[in-house]
Amino acid sequence: MAVFILGCTFSVLLGVSACFVVRASSWVSWSGFGRARIGLLVCVAGFCLVMSRLVNFVRLCY
Repeated sequence: MAVFILGCTFSVLLGVSACFVVRASSWVSWSGFGRARIGLLVCVAGFCLVMSRLVNFVRLCY
């Protein structure tokens, strides 16, 4: 159970930090809407990946 909680926390932190890095880099360079949109897509894709991995992990455990 502790491993599961640790895995969840690590995955969420990884996803959130990736989001912030992408958002910060798109804020620093004001080169237009395209880069910000790509950053948002990367953020959403990363979040979906993390969530699907968590769901698979829960299925494995229970």
